Order: sequence, then C-alpha cells, then structure tokens
Amino acid sequence: MSVLLVIAAWIAAVLGLVPAGVYLHFAGTVMPRLARLPAMEGMLTMQRFNSRALLPPFMIGFFGAALTSLVVLVCTFFVPSRWGWVAGTGAALHLASFLITVVYNVPRNEALDRLEPRDPRAPAAWAQYQREWSQANRLRAAFATVAIPVLLTAALMRP
Repeated sequence: MSVLLVIAAWIAAVLGLVPAGVYLHFAGTVMPRLARLPAMEGMLTMQRFNSRALLPPFMIGFFGAALTSLVVLVCTFFVPSRWGWVAGTGAALHLASFLITVVYNVPRNEALDRLEPRDPRAPAAWAQYQREWSQANRLRAAFATVAIPVLLTAALMRP
C-alpha cells in the first residue's frame, strides 16, 4: 500500500503542475495585460481563453491532480503518521484550489461568456469580473503552487 501512496503523491504533484502553471500565468501576465486593454477587447480575449480552457492538456492536469489528491487524502486516514499529515496537507491544498475553480471561477467565466461585449453594462461587468476573478485566481494559484512541493515532500518521505 505504501508504494501506491507514494505513486499517488507523485502523480498528484506532477499533474498539479499544469493547473498551477496556468493559474500563475494568468495572475502574473494575462490578467494584468487584459486590464490594460479597452473593456470590449479585454472581454473578448477572455471569452476566447474560456472557450479553449476545456482542451485535454489542461483538463487532464486539472481533473487528474484533483482525483489523485483525493486518493491521497483518503489514504492519509489509514496511515497515522507524519507522512499522513504532510500528504494530507498537500492533497487538501490542491483540492482547495480545485474547489475554488469549480465553485467560484467557472461560474464567473460562464457569466462572462453570456455577456455581449457591446452591451452598455459590459464595461462595468468586465471591471467587476476582473477584480473578483483575479482575487480568486491568486488564491487558487497559491494553494495549487504550495501543494506541489508538499506532495513531493510526502512522496520522498515514504509512509
């Protein structure tokens, strides 16, 4: 069983690099650049990003890391040791990032995608979206990024 737990921690950490990288890129590069564009152009660009978010490379990392983190988290209840605490923390951090995405960012993306850029209310909605979405994105980026070395530490510790 311990070999499977180590493998699951490694897989969760490696697959977690994909969403963590995307979130960090959006936090540090994409959203600041979109904020400098005229509202209509920024909105249209984000809508294009959203339409491409469901491609396999991101989805495999996104759901794969969440699934393996869930496996690790469940297994920690059967491994009462320091390993369990470390692995459980890494898995919980990644799952928190996943939940922020599903519960907070995705619904805002869907609302943005329904908004017509030429609507007179669009600039205000876009400004609100940027502020709220970016705050949640920074939080999920932090959780996803910290989860990786914590999971790798657990994998190296061995249960």
